[in-house]
Amino acid sequence: MKNDRALPKTDYNVSFKASQNLKNGLNNIIDELSANLYTLKNKHPEIFDKYGGVARTIKAINENPNRYYKNNRPDIALIASDLENGKLGKMGVVI
Repeated sequence: MKNDRALPKTDYNVSFKASQNLKNGLNNIIDELSANLYTLKNKHPEIFDKYGGVARTIKAINENPNRYYKNNRPDIALIASDLENGKLGKMGVVI
């Protein structure tokens, strides 16, 4: 008989309610941020060593966005924030 032990499953898809600062900067066109922590961690291994780091960075940028950049793709807004560690956190938001 085969041992079918269920492995713990983690949902790497997360959602954040868009902060009022972010909404104002993007002219109220979004209400929620969604991300796949697994994909982002694997896409940027030089930045993130844990999934929590990805979530904390998104949360920090969401709470205090202070830079909005023009993008060559009109469907993605580029947003940045100064993080507590002195680095610049950046993310693209599909609008």
